Amino acid sequence: MPEPAALSELPLFLLNAVLFPGATLPLRVFEPRYRQMVDFCMERDRTFGVLLIRSGQGVGGPAEPYTVGTMARIEQVEHQADGTSLLLTVGVQRFQLLGMIDWQPFSLGAVEYLTEYEEPAVEGELVVSVEQRALRCIQLLLALNGEWVRRWQFPVDGPGLSYLVAARLAMSLSTKQQLLEAPNAKRRLELELPLLEEQQETLWQRLMETMWLWSANLN
Repeated sequence: MPEPAALSELPLFLLNAVLFPGATLPLRVFEPRYRQMVDFCMERDRTFGVLLIRSGQGVGGPAEPYTVGTMARIEQVEHQADGTSLLLTVGVQRFQLLGMIDWQPFSLGAVEYLTEYEEPAVEGELVVSVEQRALRCIQLLLALNGEWVRRWQFPVDGPGLSYLVAARLAMSLSTKQQLLEAPNAKRRLELELPLLEEQQETLWQRLMETMWLWSANLN
């Protein structure tokens, strides 16, 4: 088994959003505490943690977050004339929140970074099934806009594919959090397969309704 990861301190951004490794997340920062946090991050290594809010306000008030989140790295920052900042961030690695170190002026947590353990290994059949369903969903989404694509470039590794699908799927935040908390890529892909099948059916029905309306208007 892998050696336990070392504990780290990480500034925390509590949001109504779930960030996955490899996915981008644009943010508009306006609260003074988070503006201070951005300055703090830029002086260090440009990273902070994103946690989904379980309960509470988050913006302008206290909140209780889920304990599994993703470390984000600030790729771009633009300071606006009104004092707000526009950030472009990318997810890097999952982490487990072990406890709060300080709440002032912004949240700082003790975290342990989580590694993708490929135990058990991801079977090729599972990867192919998820890729086929994901491609079909992409094709249906494009078809709704009058577009078409034959192929799509998916990540070649199991974790990358599982995170891409999780980030792109239309689903509730609680379901996305469940996928983020999955212990490995194999389990995440297993959870995603029925979700893709359900989304494919929904998109197909939408496309049929759109085509019916288009045909009715022609007549």
